[in-house]
Amino acid sequence: MKIRIKGNSLRLRLSQGDIAHLQLHQQVEDRIQFGPGLELVYGVEISGFATAIEAKMEDQRIRVIVPGEMAFTWCTTDLVGLENRQFISLEAGSLSILIEKDFQCLMPRAGENESDLFPNPNNQSMNL
Repeated sequence: MKIRIKGNSLRLRLSQGDIAHLQLHQQVEDRIQFGPGLELVYGVEISGFATAIEAKMEDQRIRVIVPGEMAFTWCTTDLVGLENRQFISLEAGSLSILIEKDFQCLMPRAGENESDLFPNPNNQSMNL
């Protein structure tokens, strides 16, 4: 899983393995280590009680919660992404949340293993 944070936007990209894990366990997460005892954990959770995609941050953990039916549709179809704008406050505005399937790059990059990523729909060699 990849995370991108820019301003008030949060974007997560999930591989095929991430999505399979999400379906099986109702959650998937990853982490980045900053030093001993210093890490940021981030992930996606499926909830039967949620009515919209929302993000929460608690104890150095970013949780993106997705309603069950929405998650099922995304995981089992060609739908690429899910998004929502979560109101924060009048001062901060809203948080843009985007969850996407992670596609292979059109131009391979040295040192990158993309075998678990989704085939890129724009790859002309695959469309022949």
